[in-house]
Amino acid sequence: FGSDRFLYYIYMFKTTLSAIVMRYSAFIFIIASLLFLAASNAFKLESFSAEIAEENRSTVRLKWVVSSDQEVASYILWRQTSDQTTRNQIQEIEVRPGAEPRKTYSFDDNTLYKMNSGASQQVTYFIQVKMKGSGQIIEPLNNQTKLSYTSTTARRTWGSIKAMFQ
Repeated sequence: FGSDRFLYYIYMFKTTLSAIVMRYSAFIFIIASLLFLAASNAFKLESFSAEIAEENRSTVRLKWVVSSDQEVASYILWRQTSDQTTRNQIQEIEVRPGAEPRKTYSFDDNTLYKMNSGASQQVTYFIQVKMKGSGQIIEPLNNQTKLSYTSTTARRTWGSIKAMFQ
């Protein structure tokens, strides 16, 4: 008598579960599809790097590679040196139009030499992402890169001379 009741409850549970799945399977499929589409169009920062430019040793070249930036309005670049307690915004770069799934961006920071005292410093660059519509600003994973930089008096002087003629 007890095992029959147990089997009856298992049968009812299985039948009820099957009915729920059948009734809501279209809804579950639609939700799963939307989540997949959202994930496939999601922004991802694949890499972010900084290096001293070969053609001009006073310039730091920032490069970043992104996938699917269709929902991104702009990239905000920040810099902080080892003698600073806060980071400073150096540029906001608008997103290039286009539907390429992968884009490479670059920016040349040619103002670092002006603030560097001549001592070697650790420089940290940060990138933030401003989203379209909401204007929400997010900090993606791996959103910073570091390098050591030493400005010489000649770099600072030559940079000042160049600035006078621009």
